[in-house]
Amino acid sequence: MRLIIITGMILAALGSASAQTGSNAALDSIITKVIAVRDAEIAQLNNLKMDAVSYEKREDGDGNVKETKKYIKTVFLKKGPDGKFAYSEEYTGYFVDGIRQDDKQLPKVAEERADRKKKRGGKDIAFDIVSILRPEMRKYYTVTYDGLAPKPVDDFPCYVIRAVADTVHTVSDILDTLVNITYYIDMSSYHVVRAEFAPASLISRFMFKMSELDMSLDYEPYDETIWLPRRFHIKGRAKAMYFMGIYFEGEEIYSNPVVNDK
Repeated sequence: MRLIIITGMILAALGSASAQTGSNAALDSIITKVIAVRDAEIAQLNNLKMDAVSYEKREDGDGNVKETKKYIKTVFLKKGPDGKFAYSEEYTGYFVDGIRQDDKQLPKVAEERADRKKKRGGKDIAFDIVSILRPEMRKYYTVTYDGLAPKPVDDFPCYVIRAVADTVHTVSDILDTLVNITYYIDMSSYHVVRAEFAPASLISRFMFKMSELDMSLDYEPYDETIWLPRRFHIKGRAKAMYFMGIYFEGEEIYSNPVVNDK
């Protein structure tokens, strides 16, 4: 009887190891294809210009909307010699609670929003969403294959890959750059359809502390090689100076892309 139990335990362990090996093989295969697709995309994309409308709202602790803002702008990406993209933006309109504000405020508005993004540790569309899966960054993460998404994402059947940062063994200067992220990968093209992510270590500085910051980026096909950002979403909670709490949510919608304009 004891021999039967031991044999069963060995077979169960072997089965578990075999399943784990299969899952790891599937993960590595998907990641290899995702990186290859992204590299082909980078090779084809030199610069990008898009129209963008950004919506922002602030709430009190009870969820009541205190203020709404809308920003109209043009966003730009330009590839450098290292293959990385630089982000810039040009504001053309600004609304508070539905009322257009004086265009003379636009330079100040742009500066304030850039400063807030930096304080929060927020990302923008220049962030190489696939960089976490590359060997030089993957070593800082536990990456798992979570199978298929329970339903299509924007009509695309997707693989799900999750990357969780190692916050215990990573030095602090690297830790501040890491994010926990869930990828939804198109099963056909291996492009990223959606990425949901949050800083692995929330910003905490003098007079400013983040307690929550969740972001997502949605992509759509531009052509067979290039997929472009369609929507960026951010939601967070912070404490600044003497305010009890700041609750904010924003969405940015992109349209009218111009690729590789001379």
